[in-house]
Amino acid sequence: VSGYPVYDRAVLSADALANIGPVTLLGDAAHPMSPFKGQGANQALLDAVSLARMIVKGCGLQSDWREAGLRSRVLNEFEAEMLERSATKVQDSAAAAEFLHSEVVLHKSDQPRGRCLKEC
Repeated sequence: VSGYPVYDRAVLSADALANIGPVTLLGDAAHPMSPFKGQGANQALLDAVSLARMIVKGCGLQSDWREAGLRSRVLNEFEAEMLERSATKVQDSAAAAEFLHSEVVLHKSDQPRGRCLKEC
């Protein structure tokens, strides 16, 4: 039997990304999470769809995005939406990792682990 520690990073704020120029992060680079809620790939796919929609919306033929900049026309709004959407998933994943690596999961009983967390 071997074990590996689980590390989590705090949720990013949109302000942390606001000054990095015409570059953005998505998927695990923006919101890494432990694999205990099964949401990492789902959030990355949602990030891609959201970014594509915001590029279409912000960089249309009538848009001044070349003068205003990609960050102000697309990326700030994308990052705010992405980080708000994924924050709950990141926090839930961290809580699940903490729970699944606690002593409660080793408790011998016929009760579900969630109930045992409250009652045992």
